[in-house]
Amino acid sequence: MVDNSTKSDTLAQANVTGKIELQEDSIILNEEFKKNVAIPYFKDIYRDLVTQSDNKTKGINRVTLLCYSQLPGIIGERLFDVMDLKGQGYIDLKEFVHGFFKVYFSNLDTKLKLCFDM
Repeated sequence: MVDNSTKSDTLAQANVTGKIELQEDSIILNEEFKKNVAIPYFKDIYRDLVTQSDNKTKGINRVTLLCYSQLPGIIGERLFDVMDLKGQGYIDLKEFVHGFFKVYFSNLDTKLKLCFDM
């Protein structure tokens, strides 16, 4: 029988007061994972979305991101505005990867700020 209570990759652990605290996931913090898996995956998504955009040299347009994200109404609009850091009406590769890292690989404070900015 395996004792799962001492596994280092536990995502949540109860503290002395009985509250559950999130533990850092070693996969998320692993730079090798980010470099070899996450970034190439985000780049593949970006390349696919650019093919659906009206101007492939500028990046992903608003309509393409709205169709991809399938977020309702103003939330999708605001996500585009938050990701379009240069305000040019298109999301380039750097902005796209940066935005997706905020969503998937940031700490709670950064995610809350992203939600507030939306």
